[in-house]
Amino acid sequence: AMTYKKPLKCIRFDGGSYFDCPPVYAVMTKYNIAREQSAPYMHHQLKMERWWATMQHDAAAMCGTLSLSKGHFIHACLHAIHVRTVTARRRGDKMTAWELVTGSKFNIERFRIFGSPAYGFLPKEQRRQLQHDKSDPTAIHGRYVGNTGESWMILTPTKIHHVGAGIIDEKQS
Repeated sequence: AMTYKKPLKCIRFDGGSYFDCPPVYAVMTKYNIAREQSAPYMHHQLKMERWWATMQHDAAAMCGTLSLSKGHFIHACLHAIHVRTVTARRRGDKMTAWELVTGSKFNIERFRIFGSPAYGFLPKEQRRQLQHDKSDPTAIHGRYVGNTGESWMILTPTKIHHVGAGIIDEKQS
């Protein structure tokens, strides 16, 4: 509830039944978040429809360019949203959405080409969680699918790993 250094006080729902369930209420109670009911969803009321279409087109282009499988599409969508959030401004705006919410600029030097082959170093704690011993490799091989804070996300067939150190081979993409 404090990801963006602002406390989340209330969530507004439009009556979708998938939010009307005990697990959602449990999390809201745990973080002391109130619930409000909004008017039923009408697509013409929201400008988000344009953002969703743009995100899907960006993701399709990323996956199509690299001939990636459908399994990469959701990660490409999330990456496209992240890139647009930290770089896009509307005409007349002095700050991006990221800067408005966090109060700081995002270091775009951390972005790499989506889907590039990547090798991430796993510290001892992460190797222990994966039940690796001393003879197992200290790195994982996968594909770059985005960033979180100061770490890269590397997708392997079984999991997304968050690594702070690694090599992303953008020349092979």
